[in-house]
Amino acid sequence: MVTELQHLIDGKLVPTPTYGAGEWPWQGYTNKKAIELKDISLVSGVKEMRKRKLAAAGITTIEQLASTKLSALTEIGMRSNEAKRMMLSAESLFTEKAIVIKKPELPRAKTELYMDFESTDEPVEADLEKIDYLIGILAWKGQKQEYLPFVAHAPEEEEAMFASFLKFISAQNDFVLYHWHTYERTRMKHLFEKYAVKAALQKHILEHMVDLHKLATDAVIFPTYGNGLKEIAKWLGFSWRHDEVTAQESIAMYLKYAEDNKKYADKLHLILDYNEDDCYATFKIKEYVEGLKA
Repeated sequence: MVTELQHLIDGKLVPTPTYGAGEWPWQGYTNKKAIELKDISLVSGVKEMRKRKLAAAGITTIEQLASTKLSALTEIGMRSNEAKRMMLSAESLFTEKAIVIKKPELPRAKTELYMDFESTDEPVEADLEKIDYLIGILAWKGQKQEYLPFVAHAPEEEEAMFASFLKFISAQNDFVLYHWHTYERTRMKHLFEKYAVKAALQKHILEHMVDLHKLATDAVIFPTYGNGLKEIAKWLGFSWRHDEVTAQESIAMYLKYAEDNKKYADKLHLILDYNEDDCYATFKIKEYVEGLKA
């Protein structure tokens, strides 16, 4: 650290912005500069430590990373498969085109369900706990679609909300339950344990859950700065109805709504729109990967 500081003072080390690493209130500026410089931190998985190793090898931009030799990356300690993936990610960003690795095998079912959880933050007070206040489902059966929100209108209604969801899912037979990444599975297991859900019902649900994030990102290198739902769905042209609503903002809105359901009913409407859009974004990505050519 002392050596790096001295190099900075001497002008031997010129710091570059790292995408996603800017501290408040400089996040936006840091990300903007990283994009302008086509910095290697734009590649998913390149954080500060890895960026330093790559820079030491003379690789500082996505173009350089895309055109480098595989041996240059393995020589600095990267595994071959990981290095290949990183080079393809850089190429995808540089050309602004997706790179298809393979056509994913998607389960076939009469009913497709797209699920998204909304939860509060981890509590800072010992007598409080994290609450799952909304499980949103976008249901597709044939050409028919329906958005089904299961809502805890107050924190103490979480159990009733989950019971309603369980009743719905218990009635499903030929179905697949898509979700994005690991969060929904983690929260589902938490609720199973919290409310002592029978093992057979747990099995019924978990066996039908499919992580679309893994399927999609194993199959395609997306020209995005991350593999989050919003990055990929927006690249596909999908947009959320309310730009001002985020995951954090929805928590704040829910806490207001829970104080007085009637007074803050408009907050719930915004939360439901946001959640429904998340479900729809998941569907749009599934639709995209389903249409890939092998």
